[in-house]
Amino acid sequence: MNVLPLRWQGASRADALRALLDARIAEWASQWMSASKASGVAVDAPADHRPDQGGEGRWYTLRDGDALLSMRLSPRAFEHFGCLLAGTTTADDAGLSAGLGQRALTALMRSLFGAQAPTSLIAIDGSPAPSDIGSRFGAFGMQLSIGVIRIELCANAVLCARLVPAVQIAREPLVPRRAAIGPVDATLDAVLDLGQTVLADTLSLKPGEVLKTAIPVSAGLRLVSSRGEDILGGTLVADGAHRALKVTQLHFKKETSR
Repeated sequence: MNVLPLRWQGASRADALRALLDARIAEWASQWMSASKASGVAVDAPADHRPDQGGEGRWYTLRDGDALLSMRLSPRAFEHFGCLLAGTTTADDAGLSAGLGQRALTALMRSLFGAQAPTSLIAIDGSPAPSDIGSRFGAFGMQLSIGVIRIELCANAVLCARLVPAVQIAREPLVPRRAAIGPVDATLDAVLDLGQTVLADTLSLKPGEVLKTAIPVSAGLRLVSSRGEDILGGTLVADGAHRALKVTQLHFKKETSR
């Protein structure tokens, strides 16, 4: 069974595709039509565009590898567009109008496709594969109106990625926690629980008096952060002529070697 991934185009990517294709359509129109006719080219990229749900017209494609650009034209679109370019109202029996219209719309497709565009359109029977024209598979669709001519355009996900490559965000490499916090200093407060006493008894205290508590000398103390979080527990010991702390308990997850 062939499983197709779902991959809608995001809003920013769709905006970038729309801007790029708009600019290429405008450049094509300026080359093939007078200024007054070029101004009548209307472009729309509706969010609910669903060319895979059927419709009237014939499909034509340009393909390079897996990159595909599809175009659905209303009936006799080549003739109508050729007449528009030639300034006539009816098509000739020799097919000159249809030939002119086909060359112009082939040029449009090749301009939108960009680099490595095939030289000619391929007419297909039926519709392209849903994966090539369905928005839920990453295809991007647009609609053009040129007079009475209606044109639907769909670039599949591969072509969209070629036209507007995804932005690669550089991420800083992860480093061990010890290396990351090594240069940072921290202030820790030592907290020793001496029990409770009557508040009135503390009012008569004088320098040199000794407060006896029920806490043994070997009782532990806690090191806490500036936010009051317990970091570790330990007991006071002597290290030469200095007070020291013997760690008896850790309150954070110890980093494991990688």
